[in-house]
Amino acid sequence: MDFDRKEQRIAILSIVGVFLLVTAFWILIRPGFSKYLMHRSEMKLKEKLQDIRPPGGDKPGDIQITRVPKFGFISASRLDGANLDCISGETYYRNEFTNAGFRYDGEKVDPKQHTKTLSLSGDAYGASVLCWDLQSDLRK
Repeated sequence: MDFDRKEQRIAILSIVGVFLLVTAFWILIRPGFSKYLMHRSEMKLKEKLQDIRPPGGDKPGDIQITRVPKFGFISASRLDGANLDCISGETYYRNEFTNAGFRYDGEKVDPKQHTKTLSLSGDAYGASVLCWDLQSDLRK
């Protein structure tokens, strides 16, 4: 009888101990781990963008990172100034993104704003290349 009570107490203490460990994990460790995962994703995204060189050996623009930790979302943008028309820029960046593992998903032209946007996607990322061409008609 005394042996049964001892086993019962050990079982209850084990369950409470596991509950405390799980609670400690979710309160203390999980937020830091999430930040680490977001930081690692951010570094990979920056690295991927840095691998895509602007045309003519120009210096790439600074990479701006936007984080939405609540949803685990990271966005990066880079503004490259190139002295190319949209057709040449489209061809160049389409090839660069394709070489970096992205696939071409199509384009959208806005003749009112004189912009053309290429959509590309990869395994873990999506990309858009926006071209402003104030000199020519984008509908060609």
